[in-house]
Amino acid sequence: YTATALISSVTGGQAKTTNYTLTNATSTFKINARAITVTADSASKVYDGTALTKSAASVTSGSLVSGHTLSYTITGTITNVGSVTNTISNVKVLSGSTDMSSNYTITSKNGTLTISARTIDKDMITLSYTSIPYDGSAKTPSVTVKIGTTIVANTNYTITYSNNTNVGTATVTVTGKTNLTGSASKTFTIVASSGMVNFDANGGDCSETSRNIS
Repeated sequence: YTATALISSVTGGQAKTTNYTLTNATSTFKINARAITVTADSASKVYDGTALTKSAASVTSGSLVSGHTLSYTITGTITNVGSVTNTISNVKVLSGSTDMSSNYTITSKNGTLTISARTIDKDMITLSYTSIPYDGSAKTPSVTVKIGTTIVANTNYTITYSNNTNVGTATVTVTGKTNLTGSASKTFTIVASSGMVNFDANGGDCSETSRNIS
């Protein structure tokens, strides 16, 4: 920018130039670009089987001239446990639809998206049955793990069964891996089949149950 100043002497409200040799002087000065830092938002959540995104950003250093707004592109998404960069690009400063970016020194900073493992609890576990008749074979009901209404892939957990052959209460234990952590258990019942009796060699009570004796 160029500024021009005219020097004069004023006495009694009137300019007196007879005592001066007046020369118009021209000087230049520079308007520096306004420095700002624009940072993409970070976000985190516990694993729920859905993608995590965050499309917002803000000025974290410096400030915009009143009436100016930001325009930018953010690309970042994550579904499984871990962290990724929430990348910001194409940052512009606008006045309405006019690009004012040349008046700014813009520094862009990325954010981070993070998903942590979810701890299994028994309310997430459903068994294909909760009661079944004894038949001498090990019982292994199928297991479904859900977060809300979302079914969790079985690559995220292992299943173990215990006390699942004889009459009584059997246990199914689900142990998390990959996107799940911890373990939780559900039980089901193996019940005596119709026509079964309990006996021991002397005809008394027996803790084991034998099947269908004729």
